[in-house]
Amino acid sequence: MAEAGLTLRDDRLLRAAANGWSGEDMAAEYDITAAQAIVRVKDILASRDPWTQIEKKQLLLHSAYSLKETIEEAIASVDVGSTDRSIKVVEAYIKLLKTVSEVLDKQNSITENELETITRAQARALLQLVEAGYNRARDLLAEQYPDVDLVVLDAAFQVGMREATERDDE
Repeated sequence: MAEAGLTLRDDRLLRAAANGWSGEDMAAEYDITAAQAIVRVKDILASRDPWTQIEKKQLLLHSAYSLKETIEEAIASVDVGSTDRSIKVVEAYIKLLKTVSEVLDKQNSITENELETITRAQARALLQLVEAGYNRARDLLAEQYPDVDLVVLDAAFQVGMREATERDDE
């Protein structure tokens, strides 16, 4: 039966996609173009999954921490005489800690990669802005003062940029 909010065809398209059908397969079966079938499945999936990758990891960590707390409570209440059960609880706890650690490491890695990408994009945008401003000022200067030596101006600008970069590196 189709889920609430989905038409019978939507439900069938989702099932077909989940079973590896191509757009052409769905088109042949459900009287819809391949492109429409693919777009519809993607729209349905997107509407069901509003969380970003970072939010999904945060939700996973929340669940893991909740499970960790439950395991810690179980460890505290384990009878010393039941060693098999306590060993299993401790093993589960250790596995959970490893999993949480791995998720945190991956999340930090992705965040660092995203920050690096953003930083490079901002640097490119800033460079374009500086170049546009410099070129506009250079053009106006050449227009108003045709005798000015633009080569000297360009060289002075390059020296100033190099000096500013060297100061930032210190």
